[in-house]
Amino acid sequence: MRDRLYKIGVLVHDSDMIDQYHRLGKLFNCEVIIQFASNTQNCIKEAIRMEQVDGVKAIIAHSKHVEVLRARVQVPLVALPLSEFAFACALTRAKRYGTRIAFVDFSTDESLSDRRDYEEIARLLACPPAKRYLCPDVMLVDQALDDVERDGFDVVIGGSTQFKRAVERRGMPHEFIHTRDSSIIWALSQAIGSAAAFESASQQVGWLNSFLAAFPSGIIAVQNEGAEEWRVGAINDKAVQMTGIERRFSIGQPVGAVRLQYPFLEAVLSVPPGQSNEVLLNGKQYIVVCSQIAGRMGEILGRLYQLQTADEIKNSELQLRRSVVRSGFEAKTTFRDIVGQSAAIQEAVDKGTRFAGTTSNIIITGESGSGKEMFAQSIHNASPYSSGPFLAVNCATLPESLLEAELFGYEAGTFTGANKKGKPGLLELVHRGTLFLDEVAEMPLALQAKLLRVLQERSFRRIGGSQSIIVDIRIISATHKDLEQEMRAGRFRADLMYRLNVLPLYIPALRERREDIPLLIQYFSQILSAKLGKAFYLTRACIEEMERYPWPGNVRELMNFMERLIVLSTDGTISRDYLHSLLTERAAPGPRSPEFLACAQDTLTIPVGTMQEMERSILAQLDSRFGGDKKKLAAVTQISATTLWRRSKQSASEGGEGHS
Repeated sequence: MRDRLYKIGVLVHDSDMIDQYHRLGKLFNCEVIIQFASNTQNCIKEAIRMEQVDGVKAIIAHSKHVEVLRARVQVPLVALPLSEFAFACALTRAKRYGTRIAFVDFSTDESLSDRRDYEEIARLLACPPAKRYLCPDVMLVDQALDDVERDGFDVVIGGSTQFKRAVERRGMPHEFIHTRDSSIIWALSQAIGSAAAFESASQQVGWLNSFLAAFPSGIIAVQNEGAEEWRVGAINDKAVQMTGIERRFSIGQPVGAVRLQYPFLEAVLSVPPGQSNEVLLNGKQYIVVCSQIAGRMGEILGRLYQLQTADEIKNSELQLRRSVVRSGFEAKTTFRDIVGQSAAIQEAVDKGTRFAGTTSNIIITGESGSGKEMFAQSIHNASPYSSGPFLAVNCATLPESLLEAELFGYEAGTFTGANKKGKPGLLELVHRGTLFLDEVAEMPLALQAKLLRVLQERSFRRIGGSQSIIVDIRIISATHKDLEQEMRAGRFRADLMYRLNVLPLYIPALRERREDIPLLIQYFSQILSAKLGKAFYLTRACIEEMERYPWPGNVRELMNFMERLIVLSTDGTISRDYLHSLLTERAAPGPRSPEFLACAQDTLTIPVGTMQEMERSILAQLDSRFGGDKKKLAAVTQISATTLWRRSKQSASEGGEGHS
């Protein structure tokens, strides 16, 4: 008995053999997995499934199928041939019916060697040779029997259950060829032995395959057999993909024989040790490097041929460029991360998604804090450049000289005190990626001219350098200013604007999508509560109060305000009165952005509701606008201070629960 339990696959075309295999398989320490396959195509399908899904270590099949399966599976194959003794017994029994004997043979073709074997058996038995009728699919046995009946034979012999049922149904004289137990026992024994040998060999080369698979390039290793004899020792998956050669016909074969079978390998295997050559394979240009492998005593053990495409070498250079990129310069946001269900934000997401599928330059406009960089990152992650880097630079935060050095880089010795080795710029590091120019309207005119040349020529030079660096980048720019107005004022180049403004994308201000405020409040509550370690929620009245606020700083201001609320809360929530006072404090008189003044000067945005709710909203917004000055509020609304006080108390009693 063997200690190792092997799975053995069996493909049968005779259903009676299933029980026979199960019965005899118990004599061996193995698990027998049996599948009925009526033809060659079914055999191929089931053999592949047995190997890949069932995990069998060897497969037994009819001899007619084994040769076909060798090219489809890796595990050992054992052929179960038609037993000459079983054929001779059936032929002897058939003689009693007459001398004209037909033989239905479930083979795929007319084998000359098989025909000679059958003729020799018939001669030894003093019988006329049986005429063979080929039937490659046992399910088509009736067609073969039609031919036998038409030709007027005395008797027919065959060896499958389908054959037996068909002749009995037709009432034809017949003899059945039985597969003997000894044949099956021999096949199972061979399969188990082959499985053990195959597993041992697989383990021995497993470490080598793992080692070669780790190489990013194609590897072909040849072994020195002495006397100028070289054999192919190993080929990794990458080399198979590059060359199209098959391991089963190459590994272990003499290099000369492999060259004859694959003539294009002549150029690869002719590269001298320690050198590299350019080689054309299957229409692609490769760089082949040959390394000699020596033993401890200096003897030559073999050679290693390393294949790389020109593109892979370029990618290696690209990875070298990116290796110096500072951490954190990557796009983390996708369109799925953008919170909002309003028509305004959905229109922006839809446009951004469609723009992302192109390689054209995009300009994003919108107020500060509206999410322009978030959209830029989402576009990058959905674009053809998504596998490349995403680098962002704020044109308003750096002086002209530093911004130029940041974008274009510089050569060694260009500046006093600069990096002695020079420094690559963002344009160089973002090759095959996206460069996000935030606040592009603040870029100095001289730099605008240099950026324009990059967009036109797709190349640039480092500061102090003479070599042109070719780049493939997409530029997404953003601004909260009106570029048309900046252009008319002479502060922005018209030709650069037209280059950048190929696909314009507007991000709505938060006040233009107030219906998204509750969703954003919920989103920020979850994130910031986890960050600060405090549970937090807002009442509906508080959320309505926040919906009425104009949010001049947009989503960024809302997020910061939510963090402030969570920090200030003591029991997981906050009262409406206290929230109102915080919003009033934010709206107190003082320097304000143009966006705030524009939205807050002459208009109010009132959510539709009952008359009481709309009145309460009007008074709350005016109270916020006047910084809580009830005299101003009374003068504008022409309502007495007493009435205002009473209505304020009434609003507080209706909507303000909880305390700060």
